[in-house]
Amino acid sequence: MILNTGKGGTYRYDACSRSMKQGQTACRGRRVRMDQLDGKVLGHLSRQLFAPERLGVLLEGYLIKEKDGVSGRREQLRQAREARGGLDAAVGRLLGLVESEAMQPDDPALRDRLVALRMQQTELDRDLGVSRTACSRDRPTSRPRN
Repeated sequence: MILNTGKGGTYRYDACSRSMKQGQTACRGRRVRMDQLDGKVLGHLSRQLFAPERLGVLLEGYLIKEKDGVSGRREQLRQAREARGGLDAAVGRLLGLVESEAMQPDDPALRDRLVALRMQQTELDRDLGVSRTACSRDRPTSRPRN
């Protein structure tokens, strides 16, 4: 099908290209008003795409994926909190070594280890903020019918 016009472009038609190029003997194609053909095609597509059965299946699949995503984000948040607790405990143990005089406060190994732990804490705090924000937005906006 190709665009064909009438009355200087006032009327627009879809026409069989073979018929237009080779004549009526090659194909008995018709000219169809473009607005009518577009309406029929779009009507058919919308009936197929927006059929209640199809939309129900699509929505159910979306809600299942969203629920899995919510539980995954909550699990990530739990793991990040657990890791943050582990880092806090490691810093506490290092400071305990200094307090019990098992390690000197000016020991370069202590300084290096504390710097590394503090960097990990900073990075983890940033990740925790992102995870908290994502989890706070996890409120379903629609629910499937039972």
